[in-house]
Amino acid sequence: MVSVPNRVCRPVASALLAGSLAGAALLGMVSDPALAQAQAGEWRAVVVGIDDYRDPEGILSDLSGAVNDARDIAETLRTLGITDLSVLLDDQATRGAVVGAWDRALARAHPGDLLLLTYAGHGMQRVAAVDSEEADGYDEFLALHAFERRGPGRQDFILDDEIGAFVDKAGDKGVTVALVVDACHSGTTFRAVDRRVRPRYRFSNVKVEGDLMADLDESMLFEGLDVDSGGAEETIADNLFSFSAVLDDSLAPEIALPDESGQAVPRGALSYYFARGLRGAADADRDGVLRFDEFKDYIIRNIRTATQGQQIPSIVASDENWHADLSPAAGAHSSPAPMPDRPIRLAVHGEVAARLPPLEGVQVVAVTETPDIVWDPATGDVISGIDTVVAEDIDADALQGVVSKARAHLRFAALAEMAPLTIAASPPKPTYADGELVTLIMDDLTYPYLTLVNLANDGTVQFLYPLDAVEAGPRDPAEPFILEDILVGRPYGADLLVGLATDRPLPDMVEALRGLDGTTRALDVPDRMEERLRSASYRLGLFALYTCAQGAPQC
Repeated sequence: MVSVPNRVCRPVASALLAGSLAGAALLGMVSDPALAQAQAGEWRAVVVGIDDYRDPEGILSDLSGAVNDARDIAETLRTLGITDLSVLLDDQATRGAVVGAWDRALARAHPGDLLLLTYAGHGMQRVAAVDSEEADGYDEFLALHAFERRGPGRQDFILDDEIGAFVDKAGDKGVTVALVVDACHSGTTFRAVDRRVRPRYRFSNVKVEGDLMADLDESMLFEGLDVDSGGAEETIADNLFSFSAVLDDSLAPEIALPDESGQAVPRGALSYYFARGLRGAADADRDGVLRFDEFKDYIIRNIRTATQGQQIPSIVASDENWHADLSPAAGAHSSPAPMPDRPIRLAVHGEVAARLPPLEGVQVVAVTETPDIVWDPATGDVISGIDTVVAEDIDADALQGVVSKARAHLRFAALAEMAPLTIAASPPKPTYADGELVTLIMDDLTYPYLTLVNLANDGTVQFLYPLDAVEAGPRDPAEPFILEDILVGRPYGADLLVGLATDRPLPDMVEALRGLDGTTRALDVPDRMEERLRSASYRLGLFALYTCAQGAPQC
């Protein structure tokens, strides 16, 4: 619960905020050739996805969404007219096949071309050499289909230094590399895992001992590989665009996202939004050009929305390439179909789903089947599919409100995908404790009429703005909107703040939303907005807010 001076008390909670989203380049690339920026030449691509790991030791769990990721990206590239395309799935994705496909694609490339390399699967670590420059003492690598710590599969991997050497090799030829890695690449989590949820993370926490490179035949080594970096400063190569699923100290979960038929399937969020962005959703100004900075903002924003702020990708390029054109030269893009409404995938912890009351908009799944939310009837907790408690003290009668809020979140995500509005909180913290004050900030409004609604963690609708005729009037869209002194209180969990800026007043919509205040009809909020937004220009922002009790472990 929160209170705002001169306003009705509103429960609002806090979000996981990205600090610096620039971060280090994926896998610590080191390179220095100066290259022309993308994009005038031809695109070529090698797409890898591994769900099925041979794994004789049991250190690499099978995944569910990596092949989905690879197929989606490949189909997107074909739709855009890219014909130089190699797709390696499951047991096709061996070291020889992947390295060979990369080398052959580079051999076919001409100066000015772009080589797209995508990988969805497990990331792992090895203990670095004693004289290594790795700050955390580990080298990262991509585990291929047959990887094992001992035996012939020990050669089935690609090390971070090798990728850096390949980027250098491409740079020497005047070829740009776009690298998309939808995997974990660090062993440190940013939060404890809730054991009632069993998300599939694309990471094995087993650290491999010894020098993996020493086991390789010389014929399998990358040309120009310098295993000993000699203390070279880590920089982003001038010919590299790097898209990483997570920051260096985080895990990449699989989540439920809709396929073309609207069915929710396991996916990696980075691959999903990379494909949609490439189809045109990332073209924020609708000028037909996909600039890197647009692409970066689109992917970061939508991954944070889809994971309620729990996954923060690292997307980087050199300063010279920040505004580079990443439009595929083979064909023009267009906007993808809007993300469809779909049932919420709900799992029950501990006991069978027979404990569930009748619920609308729900597909009951097992805890292992990529649920959106998990309900623990013994404690009343509702946990997100990637293991964060999003609501507390939820009994069977209150569960429909939580489900409706989750469905509303999906509807809002579709509305906001290509018309985003920035919302932030100050001070930036992962979670706010009872009694703390929060300031909400909305910037770059574009339009002068503003509406704010909060969906509380139990699904209660809270109409926040405008509360009177003055607030309902136009404001200067060049000035940020600031709502100060929001006092955190019960109930604790994850709320969803929805901010809407429109080019014209929408009094009927405002009154309809005001009429929902205090109800648990969360799904009616996007309904009321969509009805009125068909005739208006708008920007819509979402912000997941997390709160907890003083002294709770997460605080």
